[in-house]
Amino acid sequence: MTDTWFGPKLEEFLDQGFVKLPVSLGENFKNFEKEIGDFSRSEVNAPLFPLDQTHRFVSADQINQFRLNAIRFVNKCPFRSQVLKELVPFFKFVLGEDLAVQKSMNLVVVPPEDITSVIPLHADTWTGHSRFELTILFSMTEITPSHKMFLLPLKEWSKNERKLQGVTRLQQIYEKYEKRFHFLDLKPGEVLMFWHHLPHGNGAHQVDKTHWSLNFRVKNIFTPYGEKGLGDYFIPYQGSCFNEFVFRESEYAKDRTVGIKS
Repeated sequence: MTDTWFGPKLEEFLDQGFVKLPVSLGENFKNFEKEIGDFSRSEVNAPLFPLDQTHRFVSADQINQFRLNAIRFVNKCPFRSQVLKELVPFFKFVLGEDLAVQKSMNLVVVPPEDITSVIPLHADTWTGHSRFELTILFSMTEITPSHKMFLLPLKEWSKNERKLQGVTRLQQIYEKYEKRFHFLDLKPGEVLMFWHHLPHGNGAHQVDKTHWSLNFRVKNIFTPYGEKGLGDYFIPYQGSCFNEFVFRESEYAKDRTVGIKS
């Protein structure tokens, strides 16, 4: 699976701070689409409808509660574990064998012209996250530049980060760098991995389609944490065979010691 990751893909990530991962979830994604479609239909008591037409069946005053219910549903679906299993080879290549993942996936549902769904320009490290984390974005519906989901490429951020330390208004940053933003372009089922220290966000779009996407964070379990710690926000996902060996033998040693003392 990682054959296409080496070389150009790795260089792309190191150069830009983001990369589209060459994965295909195939039947797992199709099954998940059906599950979400059935959930959406039953939630609003409507006939089956495409996800990108959600705005025609869920009113503006219903969308937040609909989104919360959908998040709970998504995190109970087997698709979460299927996505992680498919992406682990990439995580191990970039982060190492010992992985921690966000407890729950986040779900973004953005209807056309919905200002309540706008996520202003931000970097996750400004709100308590560690720099030692990656964000994974999984597109459930098509994302085009017209959907106004954006991030600032690494080269632009690296050479301008210090200049912006005194800027307190995010709108100033947005206006200054808007022409340099990368606006996302993803097909349903495609996955983007990015360093969430890069400024990113989304505006209110006027495309006559609702945007759906999932996102979650992953890191090496032994790297520094911010305010989002292990246990409350992250959970261990996978360890190297040696570390798992050490933890196992430590427990056995403890038990044997207790047995000897008794």
